[in-house]
Amino acid sequence: MDRSFTVECPPFEVEISHWDRILPPTHSKRILCFSLPDNTDKQHVVDYLHVAFHHTVQRLPLLAGSVVPFSSHQGGRPWLRNIIPEGGAQLIIKELSEELSFSDLAKANFSQHLLNTEQLCPLPEVGYFKEERVDVCRFQANFVEGGLLLVVSIIHNAADGRGVTEVIKTFANELSKAQSGETHYPLEPRPDVYRSDRTKLVSGYGVPGSIENHAAWTSDPANAHAQIHNVENSCRTFRISVKALTDLKDYLSATVSGPDEWFSTNDAISAFIWRSIMLARHRAGILNGDAETYVAQPVDCRAHLKIPMPYFGNVIYMTKSSLPLSDLENFESGLGAAARALRADIKAVTAEKFIDLVGYAERTALDTHTRLNILEAMSTSGIILTSLFKMDLHGMNFGPVFGDGHIKAVRLPARGTQAGAVIVLPRVPDGSCEFMVTEQESTIKCLLEDNYFSRFTNDADTIGNPHEEVVATLPTPAISSGKEGVTSTENASPVLTVKSAPDIEPVTIGVSAAEVEPITIKTSSDVEPVTIEITTTEVESVTTESTVFEVQSLATILKDSHLVPTGDVTTPSTLISSRVGAPHVGTIKIIQLNRPAAKNALSVQMVRELSREIEEIHHERHTGGTRALIIASAVDGIFCAGADLKERKDLSLTETQAFLTSLRGLFSRLAALPIPTIACISGRALGGGLELALCCHLRVFSSDAVVSLPETRLAIIPGAGGTYRLPNIVGMSNALDMILTGRVVPADEAATMGLCNRLVRADCREDTPVLSKRALVSSIKLAEQIADAGPIAIRAAITALSYSCEAVENAAYESVLKTKDRKAALDAFSEKRKPILIGE
Repeated sequence: MDRSFTVECPPFEVEISHWDRILPPTHSKRILCFSLPDNTDKQHVVDYLHVAFHHTVQRLPLLAGSVVPFSSHQGGRPWLRNIIPEGGAQLIIKELSEELSFSDLAKANFSQHLLNTEQLCPLPEVGYFKEERVDVCRFQANFVEGGLLLVVSIIHNAADGRGVTEVIKTFANELSKAQSGETHYPLEPRPDVYRSDRTKLVSGYGVPGSIENHAAWTSDPANAHAQIHNVENSCRTFRISVKALTDLKDYLSATVSGPDEWFSTNDAISAFIWRSIMLARHRAGILNGDAETYVAQPVDCRAHLKIPMPYFGNVIYMTKSSLPLSDLENFESGLGAAARALRADIKAVTAEKFIDLVGYAERTALDTHTRLNILEAMSTSGIILTSLFKMDLHGMNFGPVFGDGHIKAVRLPARGTQAGAVIVLPRVPDGSCEFMVTEQESTIKCLLEDNYFSRFTNDADTIGNPHEEVVATLPTPAISSGKEGVTSTENASPVLTVKSAPDIEPVTIGVSAAEVEPITIKTSSDVEPVTIEITTTEVESVTTESTVFEVQSLATILKDSHLVPTGDVTTPSTLISSRVGAPHVGTIKIIQLNRPAAKNALSVQMVRELSREIEEIHHERHTGGTRALIIASAVDGIFCAGADLKERKDLSLTETQAFLTSLRGLFSRLAALPIPTIACISGRALGGGLELALCCHLRVFSSDAVVSLPETRLAIIPGAGGTYRLPNIVGMSNALDMILTGRVVPADEAATMGLCNRLVRADCREDTPVLSKRALVSSIKLAEQIADAGPIAIRAAITALSYSCEAVENAAYESVLKTKDRKAALDAFSEKRKPILIGE
C-alpha cells in the first residue's frame, strides 16, 4: 500500500510579499483524524486522495513550488526567501494498520504520545542553510486500523495559519468532488499560467516604519550565545469542557470594570493559559517571583487591510502583552488583568500599524532581519500563544468515504515545537476547547498540581501522558580549582545552570558527580560513536621556553599584516588587518584596533572601517574563504576604551544618533557572522569595548585584562547591546552586578562567570607586550583548533546554536549530510588517519 505521488509544478508567476519572504522556512502541520467505515476499499480512498490533491495543486500552483534563498544579485541575505515554479508537491501513502488503531487513539483522545511524528510526518527539511530548493507542500495519508490520519504540511512562506486552513478547505471540496465523480482520472495539467501579485495587497507602501513602535519585534540578530537548557520538554493536550468554559467566562465577566469593557471567549482562554503556565514555571523554580511575564499572540490583519478572500499569504501581526508575575497570583484578579492586557494589545492593532512594521522590514531588508523578540525568552518568561479556535476545520465535509465526512480530531505534531509554544486548537463540535502546551516536564507537573488549572481541565478525556519528549543533555562543566594551569571536578559540587531570559536570575540545579558524563556523538551506522570530553574555561600554564617560542612565531605570523585602507590617504587607518592560513582550506583573519593616542576608542572612522571589514566577510560566497575572525588590539595595555567621548562632544544630536545607529549595526552584523569570531582581550575593555567583545562567539583574556560597563556612572546605560548580550552570557545576576555598579571585573573573575573562554596567565618575568602577544597566539591556536573541523559543519553549528530549536538543528544537520567533507571524515575515521576537509 505504501506509495508516493508527485504533482509536478504547474506554471505560475507569483510575487510573494516581503512579509512572506522573512518568515522562518518551517512547515505548518495539521494532523486530521478520520474514522473509516468497516470494509472500506482503501484503494478507492487512495484514488480519491490523489485526484483531490492533483486538483488542489492545479487551483493553487504555489503548493508545488520550491522555496529558495535570495540569489546573490538580489542581495543574498539568509533571512530572505523566494518561491519559484520548480519541483512538485508530494502525496505520500503509508499503511500503519498493524501499528495503530483508530479506536485506541480515540479512547486516548488522540494523545500526542501515540502520534509518533517520525512515523506519521517526518519533519521536512527547512531552508535556513540549504541552497537547494525546499518543497512548499507535502501531504501524508496514514492508514490505521479503522481510520486515516491525514497530515498536511505547508511551508510558512507560502501561507499563514488561516491560509493553511483555506488550503485544507479547498482540498476538502476537491475530495468531495472526486467521490461524487465530478473529477476523476485521467488527470490533466492546468492549461494556463497562474498569476498573482501579493505585494499589491500586503506592503509597506514606502512607509519607513520604526521598530520601536512594535513591542513584539526586533531587528537584532538571534543570540548566538544562547544557553542550551539541560531539561526535558513534554507536549500535552488539555480540554476545557463547555461547562468549564462557561464558568471561566463567568469568572472573567465578574472582573469587568464598566459597560464599555468586554472580553471574548478567546480572551478568557488565553488569559487562563497565560496565568497557569507562568505560575507553574514559578513553582517549578524557573521564574522569580518579581519577574515580568510576556505573551505574544498573532493577529490576522486581513479585515484591517480589507483583503478579499480567500487570501493564502501571510498577514499576521504579533502583539506582545506583559504583566508582572505578582499581578497573576490571585485567580480572579489575575485572570482579569491578563485578559485586559491581551484585549488592549489586540485592539491597538490597526492597518496603519501593520503597514508601519512591514515598511520597516522592507526598508531594512538587506541590512537586518525583522523577527520576534520573544524567542529567547520562551522557556522562561514568555510564551507564544496561537489560537486556531475560530478556524472551523470540524465543520468541513470531506465526503461520504469517511462516514459523516467530518474529522474526529485535529492535532499538531509534538516534535518540532519548543517550550513556550501554546496552540489553541479549532473549536470542538460540542463547543469545548482543546489546547496543546509544550513545556519543561517540571512545569507540566506543577500545572497538573494547580487546583484552578485542574478544575477547568479535569475532564476524563484530558490527555496526560508525556511520552514524546525533546531532551537536550549536556555534561557538567569542569570547575576551576583556582590554581594556575589546572581544571578539575574533584571535591566540587557539579552544577548545571539554566540561563534564563534577561528578566530573571539563572536557576542552578545540583547534579551528583556520577551523572557527569562525556558527550557521545552518534554518527551514521557505518562508524562507531565518537566520544568527546568537554570543559569550559581553559587556563594555560606558562614556561619561559614556550613564551619565547610563541612570541617569535607571532612575529612570523603577522609579517604580512597591513593597514586597512581608509579611503582618505591623508588619514591614518585605525585598523591593522592580517591573515594566517587555516587548516585544510581558507584563512584566519586578524583585525587589530590601532588608535594608540585614543586608547582604541570607537570613533566614526573606526566604526566605518570595521563595518567594511565585516561586510567583506559577509559577502564571501564560498566556505573556503575566511574560516575564523579574531579581533584584537595593536596597542599594549588596552583592548578598547569604548566610544570616543572627545569626538562625541563635537557631534550634533543628529550626528550622534547616526553614529549610534552605525555602531549598533556594526555590532549586529558582527554577531551575525556565520564563522567563529574570537575577541582577544589584553588590558582594558571598557563600555563599548566590552560590548564589541560580547558580539564575538568566544573571548580569550590575558591575565592582566579587566572589563567593565561603566555607563551608569556617567548617567547613561550601555547602548550597543550590553544590556541583553551580557546577561545571555554570564546570567542576569552577574550582569546586574556589573551594569548597576559599573565596577571593573578582572580576568580571573571573568573566567569564573563564563565571560572568558580561555585565560592566558603571565610568567612572573613577563611584561605586558609579551603577554599581549601570547594572548593573540592563544587566540590563533583556538581559531586553528576550530578550523580543523569541517568548514560547512562549523557554519551550520553556529547557525543552529543561534536559533536553538529542533527544526533548525535538523536543517543544519541536513546541510552537512551530503558534503564531500563528511565522506572524507568517515573514510579517515575508518582508516585511522586525520581527514582533509576542504569545505565542499
